[in-house]
Amino acid sequence: MIGNAANFLLIILVSLISVLANSLAKTGLKKIGIESLRPDYLLKNIFNIVFQPLILLAFFLLAVGALIWFRVLTQEPLSRGYPIFVGFTLVFLVLSSYFFLGEPLTAARILGMVLILAGTFTVFLI
Repeated sequence: MIGNAANFLLIILVSLISVLANSLAKTGLKKIGIESLRPDYLLKNIFNIVFQPLILLAFFLLAVGALIWFRVLTQEPLSRGYPIFVGFTLVFLVLSSYFFLGEPLTAARILGMVLILAGTFTVFLI
């Protein structure tokens, strides 16, 4: 089992931070009307993208999440910590997308979340 409950909670925290940062980035891109990042379009709009407040906050949160993740990596085997991170990130992302971005929550996605979490815990416990 994972080294201690604190490390498990840190992994869950990093998952939440990652999902929050990605949701903020998606919202920030929508807010400034960016739907494509083709190279020519990106060069014309790089200032608007980089300095959009929600995107700046997303970058900051990703940096904080990376620092927390590095702490986890010093305490836990990657083969144990990463599956938990990925599994919970998927669940949080699907739920966040549904509640905050208005994306559909289908039976197939719910089943997929259940199967992925079951697989995550199976790999973790073996």
